[in-house]
Amino acid sequence: MQQVSIDITSEQGLADLVTKLYKVQSQQHCIIHLRGELGAGKTTFARYWLRACGVQEPIRSPSYPVLYSYTTQNGQWHHFDCYRLSGIEQLYALGYAEIADSDGILLEWPENVSDDALKADIEVEIKLLQDDGCRKVIVSSDGFDPAVLLN
Repeated sequence: MQQVSIDITSEQGLADLVTKLYKVQSQQHCIIHLRGELGAGKTTFARYWLRACGVQEPIRSPSYPVLYSYTTQNGQWHHFDCYRLSGIEQLYALGYAEIADSDGILLEWPENVSDDALKADIEVEIKLLQDDGCRKVIVSSDGFDPAVLLN
């Protein structure tokens, strides 16, 4: 996978990065893995992505229900939070296999359900750098060169 690392100094910087990424990869069927420690910004990334897709309704964190689905201008998008899951079987019980064949997916904590079994079109890792909100965002993909996000 090709990758790029981008330093983000504000939430607006994350919003701008998501907007650029959306313009590059705004197809209906896309699987995005979101990685990072608690509070890194995975759900915030997902919110900005869904807003870019045209979602007008409130976008909630799927931490407790594990899954929220949204109808967008680019078809269905499903936002999974796998923090509380402990295996691929639990993800499949939520209908992941059927969804992944046709709809867009934002998947937080993919490592909790087995990295090897899940293929992502885009990998996003968000690392907290300091307590002042600075983050390093690493975007990886085989489908496009993430370096275009630097422009």
